[in-house]
Amino acid sequence: MQLDPATRARLTFVRRWLLGLTVCALGWTVVLVLGDGFVVSLGSLRVSSRDPRSPLLLALAALSAAAVISRVLGVPLPWVELMVRLRRLLVALRIYARQLWARARQRWTRANQRWIQAGSKVPAAMLVAVVIAAAVLDLHQLFGAAPLWLDEEMIALNFRDRSFRELGGRLWLQQSAPYGWLVVQRAVLLTLGSSEIALRLVPTLFGIATYIAALWIATRWLTWPAGFAFVLMCIFGRALSHYRVEVKHYSGDAFWALLLPALAVWATEGATADVRRRRMITWWLAAAAGLWLANGALLVVPACALLVLATTLRRDGARAASRQAAWGLVWFTSFVLHYAISLRHTAYLRQYWAAEFPPRAASWLETFRWFGGRLELIGTGIGGSGAGMIFWILGACGLVWSARTALGLVFGGVVVSGFVLAVLRLVPMYDRFSLWMVPALYAGLALVIDRAVRSARDAMRKGNRLRCGTTMAIAGAAIVFCAGILQRGVGRLHMERPTENHGVDDRTAVSWLISHRLPGDALITTRLGLPALWWYGRISIAGDGSQATRGMYSVEHRRQGAGCGLADALVDYRRVLVYIGFPDMPDGFDELLFAELDQMGAISVYREDAALSRAAVVDLGAPGPNARAFVDREPRRGIDGCVVIRHAVRR
Repeated sequence: MQLDPATRARLTFVRRWLLGLTVCALGWTVVLVLGDGFVVSLGSLRVSSRDPRSPLLLALAALSAAAVISRVLGVPLPWVELMVRLRRLLVALRIYARQLWARARQRWTRANQRWIQAGSKVPAAMLVAVVIAAAVLDLHQLFGAAPLWLDEEMIALNFRDRSFRELGGRLWLQQSAPYGWLVVQRAVLLTLGSSEIALRLVPTLFGIATYIAALWIATRWLTWPAGFAFVLMCIFGRALSHYRVEVKHYSGDAFWALLLPALAVWATEGATADVRRRRMITWWLAAAAGLWLANGALLVVPACALLVLATTLRRDGARAASRQAAWGLVWFTSFVLHYAISLRHTAYLRQYWAAEFPPRAASWLETFRWFGGRLELIGTGIGGSGAGMIFWILGACGLVWSARTALGLVFGGVVVSGFVLAVLRLVPMYDRFSLWMVPALYAGLALVIDRAVRSARDAMRKGNRLRCGTTMAIAGAAIVFCAGILQRGVGRLHMERPTENHGVDDRTAVSWLISHRLPGDALITTRLGLPALWWYGRISIAGDGSQATRGMYSVEHRRQGAGCGLADALVDYRRVLVYIGFPDMPDGFDELLFAELDQMGAISVYREDAALSRAAVVDLGAPGPNARAFVDREPRRGIDGCVVIRHAVRR
């Protein structure tokens, strides 16, 4: 059909418009199929589009009309033209994609070369900045000075009320600590006073030294991703961060258990035999000094000594190894002295913690199952992981698969030592008593990342994309796992200054109560509340403890019975000072105690601090009304039974 140019131009325009309408309608059909459409209401006007069949029919109609016009114009059918244009578009996209891929490869190669060739200055500076910030935060928490917790009070009473010589004997209140640590703590107390800041200064400094040692290990042996993860875990690990601000020796255990293995590896890396000899002597002297300050320094020595002696024997011969073994006599002499002064007096505690050792009569299979349960508890407890067994598996893989063989061997030996000591029933594999193993396990996690990063770099140089991707995936999974540890521990580091400790404020409540004490008053608390009265009440427990327990009583709950003797025991007193703090009795016991005391007299003064600390002064035989604070207190449910009272005893 012959068409004039004007008509052809109009039909061509209509055809293009119809093809555009077809494409838009098909696109809208896809949107409605994938989604739920839309509804728009403007007053009485309602516009909606939910049925995909309507735009599909519109697309078919437009495509049919375009086909008719194409026949009239004598041009190819529209779907043929669409396929041709689609093919051209795909070819253009393919060329463009190749160009983008080439540019991306060039940029990736440049970035990889910079990463490989980059020195450690920037990552090291970042690590130093993180360590400084963590130290500032730890010191801030130290000066926040939360009240002492029960365990802190009990160990503090020992080095407050015993002389330097007496610190070497069996400690009171079923406590134990290295003799050197106790001496340092008593020296600090005599020099700086008995404030919480002074008492926690040494543990905090040990905690800061732990992640400074981790910084040294990271910058010397690890790639920066692995080093970053390792330092952060040593800073934010839940147990490590917790014991940095407690009056206990566990932060020292972690520090020496991390430093001595690293020093052993450093000693074996000397360039010459003379350098290695001097470094190994330094290591023996450090180990001999460390065992006086931390049990962790003692427990890691066997694994470290094996590495030192084996390396000396392999590289320098039997004569050099025998000389190193002779230097080991210095350490052994130090150990014997420390055992005679302090360690031998802690043997009875093994019976106290007997349940935390493998059963004596257990078969190998039962022992294996016992250890399996312990691994889960340690991994999720002091390890700070959300998956205990994965924590151990990843740590073991890092120690075995390590690119730094000596580092993997020595930290692996530390972990194995924990199992051996538990089997020998020397050190319980339980909670804080296994804290000395945690830095080695964190090192295992870091070594997984380190080996994966090194393997990825090597594969990248060789152009092995599959191996590179696999090892990077392993590194990513390990980093994500470490991030979980950090997330669980980061809450321990905060800027608030707490006024209570686990819901108890012994400092405020006991100080207030003692300020009301008059000569002849009786003091009553629960058995585990006695250390709070002795410490914050400044009551000495020196000597045989008779001075400390004079006029002091401990109370406990009896489920059944009447007339437990509370009134008879207090018949010679006119006033009783009562403190309930540490929750060692069933819920409601405090209400039961105050109810019985209320029947015997008037609660003239009453105070509550934090969630659990309650203090009161009771005037026995006085008919007066109870204190307003006691009457208006929040009602609590009591329990049945009665209160048993006994003279306080310093155990």
